[in-house]
Amino acid sequence: MNKVMASFVGVALIISITIVQPASSLEKSLVEWMEYSEETFKYARNNNKPIFMLVTAAWCFWCTVYETNSLESADVAYYLNNNYVNVFVDFDKRKDIVAGRFSPTGLPYTVILSPTDEPLASRPGYIEKKTLLENLKKTAEYVKTKYKPSTIDEAGQVANKLDFVPTDNDNLDTALLLMQAIVTNNYDKEYGGFGDREKKAHGGSISFLLELYKDTNEQKWLDMATKSLDYVGGAIKAGERSDAKPALSYLIKLHSDREAKGWVKKIGLLQREDKIYGLFDTVDGGFFRYSLQKDWSLPHFEKMLQENAELIEAYLKAYEITGNTRYKELAGAALDYAMNTLYDKLGYFYGSQAADGVYYHLNSSERKLVSPPSIDKTGYSASNALMLIAMLDAWQTLNDTKYKEVAVKVFDFFIKNMITSEGMLSYYNHKSKKGELDGQLVDNAIFALALLKGYRTLGDLNLLEQAERILKFMQSNLHDSSGGGFVGRKSTSKKYYRTGDHVSTNKPYVGNGIAAYTLLMAHSATGEKEYLQTAKETTGLFLAEYPNASKPWFQRVCIKLKKLNYEERNSLNEN
Repeated sequence: MNKVMASFVGVALIISITIVQPASSLEKSLVEWMEYSEETFKYARNNNKPIFMLVTAAWCFWCTVYETNSLESADVAYYLNNNYVNVFVDFDKRKDIVAGRFSPTGLPYTVILSPTDEPLASRPGYIEKKTLLENLKKTAEYVKTKYKPSTIDEAGQVANKLDFVPTDNDNLDTALLLMQAIVTNNYDKEYGGFGDREKKAHGGSISFLLELYKDTNEQKWLDMATKSLDYVGGAIKAGERSDAKPALSYLIKLHSDREAKGWVKKIGLLQREDKIYGLFDTVDGGFFRYSLQKDWSLPHFEKMLQENAELIEAYLKAYEITGNTRYKELAGAALDYAMNTLYDKLGYFYGSQAADGVYYHLNSSERKLVSPPSIDKTGYSASNALMLIAMLDAWQTLNDTKYKEVAVKVFDFFIKNMITSEGMLSYYNHKSKKGELDGQLVDNAIFALALLKGYRTLGDLNLLEQAERILKFMQSNLHDSSGGGFVGRKSTSKKYYRTGDHVSTNKPYVGNGIAAYTLLMAHSATGEKEYLQTAKETTGLFLAEYPNASKPWFQRVCIKLKKLNYEERNSLNEN
């Protein structure tokens, strides 16, 4: 990388990009945003302009700060419009691109590409206006006077080179032991959870610990899970706040006056002085996305449908095992939050509620004086599937029919609007009132799993038929019949891609883990041996990749396969 970019970047970048679907805050932007498309990149090449790419999300607090304080400044917008081709990337809508060549290390994420789509620079986080403008000018000058395009073609993605491992019990036991070791090594013995700095809840990993306890009856797994859930839910240091909370008048002003000088520093000071512990919102309900400190203080206040669904499932499992009513209360409060705040009467759940650095420092009566954080009303198939599973678990565990009624409506909406001949669409666009983006592995696999869960709990044969319809699409379009496993995407939605982008031969670990588990559940529901065989082949392909395969879905797959192996062995012995 040329020295001209050193102050802007910090690290070199080898990446890919996402689509432009302007967030609500940028619909009337001063910046002339273009879509991630073949036409946009051709325009950049033909006009010899570098590409300024912004990766952001509707829920991201610092994205809004960056947009308001830096990008929407008249001088910055003017310079961008005249010297760059500006591409806006929605992190949630285009997980397919984000998970490819390009993987943000934090949001907002600023990326600079050459006119020929070569990476020049990137930087996560908020960039102050003066610094941004200085480096934009340096980069544009560098492209005009010194940049020479590479002759290396970086288009396309390379498939994983994986070896097949038999899924016998010895290999499954070895895999599970290594997975357990990874979870244990990452577990924080002092505060629960995983990692020693920023803390995400990792509801799926907590559920794995609970499943391990049920499978082995080893107390340590239950202790790790419950300690993590206690800290996430704020039971430890519950309601603990400092005495340094500013006056209400100051907070109201801080909430509204976001363009005032020094506002960013004041927000940082507020978070440190009026510390909040745990990820549970004690006023509105629901869970925040993660905390900045290992003791679960300084939460990042965005609330994601996916993380809430995973935690609801974990708390319900913990309640079933322990009978601790605190877990029941937290699950119920999160379910109520989802139904009251994130549920659309059409029959789907919204994707997220944005973060707000001031709002969550107000109590219940004070919050009524300001507008709540905005909501992304997009209906994402994957996160709706996880919430469907949580709703069905809640109906079974809490014996409340309201959860069943909501689940039935959500199934009906997605069957009518989102399942097509090209499989499951990725998201429902509430503005155009239609589904968008086909051919994505994760969206197809996880929604098929939700349908299978619905069939088992509701007894509705149509749900099984719809699940098999999706699985048939996956087998025909995403399964690698010669090399095993599933590719990440094979989309017909060419308007969302550049040439070569609409098909990815990469085989993602998470997507394949979900696919394998879904196929196992389909085998249990139907007895079809093809589902079991494909699941075993997919699992065997990834068992050699223990660190990467040690994700919650492959953990569940290994436990399920072991049980099936034992059942098969017992059946043979009986015969």
